[in-house]
Amino acid sequence: MPSGDSTINALRRDTLTVRSYDWALIRFVADSPGLWALHCHMTWHLEVGLLMQFLSRADVVKSMDVPPEIKGLCAAAG
Repeated sequence: MPSGDSTINALRRDTLTVRSYDWALIRFVADSPGLWALHCHMTWHLEVGLLMQFLSRADVVKSMDVPPEIKGLCAAAG
């Protein structure tokens, strides 16, 4: 684990700085249904694929009704 790691007094905010060639272990409770993005704050990083999505509570998401106007956003342009 990176130096200075502490599970006793864990970080309590929604940002984390990771130095080049370093890593971080993130533990969280994923109990809010949805498809969530975990990403860097730099837009060009997202464009080159540095974005991760995770699905939380698939059992609940599967039964959600998506309004037609939202579904239309996923339709092929034509």
